[in-house]
Amino acid sequence: MMSKTLSAALLGVMLVTAGSAAPIGRNADHHHDAGKPEPSRGHDDKDRKGKKDQKDLDKIRDHEFARQAVLRHEVLPMPRVMGLVAGYQAGDVIEVELKSRGNILFYDVDVLVPSGQVHSLLIDARNGKLLANKAKG
Repeated sequence: MMSKTLSAALLGVMLVTAGSAAPIGRNADHHHDAGKPEPSRGHDDKDRKGKKDQKDLDKIRDHEFARQAVLRHEVLPMPRVMGLVAGYQAGDVIEVELKSRGNILFYDVDVLVPSGQVHSLLIDARNGKLLANKAKG
């Protein structure tokens, strides 16, 4: 069964394919010594660029899928979800992901509670029903 993860913005939702969130790119602290040629990276840079380009395309496609789902009223919009979260768990929302497993869509909302612990709330994306509230870690 394939699972996809969606990172949600306030009005739109961006989908990121599960397992593809590893950063790609050069180390910002990389310094080149003057006079020394930079080591050849061969196909490494092309492979990385190709993977990054594919991730960008996936994000755009998935963002559009999620946006359309909100417009078709298949999932609740972010402002409504945030209101529900406030009623389910006191604290500050630190991350929201729209996930799908099979044909089930749900929001996975991480909330930093006053005690300093992070809770993961699973909320049915179609009707807002609280499915689970679990402490992480």
